[in-house]
Amino acid sequence: MRMEAVVLGVATALALASCGGDGTGWTPVLEGTVPGFLGEELDGVTAAIGSAREQVRTDPEAAESELEEAEGRLRGLARVYLPLYGAKVEAANAYRHHALGDLGASRAELDRVDEAIAAVSRETGGGLEAELEQVSSEVARARLALDGDPAEAGPHLRRLAEVLADLVTRAGLFL
Repeated sequence: MRMEAVVLGVATALALASCGGDGTGWTPVLEGTVPGFLGEELDGVTAAIGSAREQVRTDPEAAESELEEAEGRLRGLARVYLPLYGAKVEAANAYRHHALGDLGASRAELDRVDEAIAAVSRETGGGLEAELEQVSSEVARARLALDGDPAEAGPHLRRLAEVLADLVTRAGLFL
C-alpha cells in the first residue's frame, strides 16, 4: 500500500505541475511532451519491490538487490528526472510570461531553471555535462535578450523550452 501512495503522489505532483493556470494567453510550446518514461520507471520500481517482497524470506540477498534497484530508480526520478521535468515546465512558463509581457516573471522562471540545472549537475557528477551545459547556454542567451532587447527574447526562450523538452524526453537514456 505504501508504494501505491508514493506512485499516486508522484503522479499527482506531475499532473499539478503541468497545469499552471487557466490558460489565458497561453502560447503552446510543449503540449506534446508526455513523461512516458516516468510510468516505465515507476512500473520498474513497483516490480522490483514486488519481487523483493516475494524473496525476502527465501533469498534475502536477492531481495536486497531488488530493493537497491528500486531505491536507485526512485533516486534517479527524484533527483534527476523530476527536477528536469520541473525545469521544462519553468522554461515553458518563462516563454509564456514573455509572450504576456511579464518580463519579471519570465526572469524568475529562468532563475528556477538555473537552480534545477545546478542541482541535477551536482547529482549526476558530470554524467549529463554536455546536455546541461547546452541548457545553461540557452538560459544565458535568453537572459541576455531579456536584459537587452526583450522583443528579441521570444525565440531564445522558445529554444530553451525545446532543449529542455528534448532532454526530458531522452532522460530515460541517461538514468
